[in-house]
Amino acid sequence: MTYIDNVVGVDHKHAEVVQAVMPEESRPHIPPHRSHLRWLWWLAALLALSAIAWIFTRTTAEPAGVETFDRVQVESALQTLAARVSSAVNDPNAPTATVPEEQPNAEFAVPSFQLPVGVPETAEISHEKAVLSALIPYFGSFLADHPELNAVYFGSESGLLMRYMMPTVIDPEFDPRVRPWYQDTVDADGQVYWTYPYTDAFTGLQVVTASLPIHANDGTLLGVVAVDALVEVN
Repeated sequence: MTYIDNVVGVDHKHAEVVQAVMPEESRPHIPPHRSHLRWLWWLAALLALSAIAWIFTRTTAEPAGVETFDRVQVESALQTLAARVSSAVNDPNAPTATVPEEQPNAEFAVPSFQLPVGVPETAEISHEKAVLSALIPYFGSFLADHPELNAVYFGSESGLLMRYMMPTVIDPEFDPRVRPWYQDTVDADGQVYWTYPYTDAFTGLQVVTASLPIHANDGTLLGVVAVDALVEVN
């Protein structure tokens, strides 16, 4: 096989002309595998550029923030909160309370409940709201004891969202089950999950979220409890 036969895409009608110009013995020998190596090099370069672009996007998607709190303390507080919520929602005889009225004009943290549009309020969800309402005094004292935090919330597998924070307008279609913090917490194998700094959908402020899953006694996922801590934007 001649050199000209090894070249991909050569018009063999003109092979004789090429061979006349370049004698057989003077043509360089290109190993067949060299073209494959060239394609591998280009593929590696493309992957490297893609990785750089991904890192750049992750680091510039949100303004950089400075954490002014102790993560160890926040994790300890969150674990205490999660234990209290888990105990209540797993207790068939847990205390209940009347669901409080909304206070949209309050200038302090208040509780609120919401179901996404299209999710009917079943008897089970009504009971869930009553159990969480009985925890409202605890949520208030929890935030008072941890001024580095500005929000407590619980997203349920039913679609219910309970928030204890400054009143804000929320999208009626907001569903905690499809939010990244909820899904990533479920995938974290029971460990405290921390988000990167991001713009809070409720307040528009830069926060980080720490969260833990809540399970039934049989291991069934019941929801995710989370806290938000403000970060200072550079």
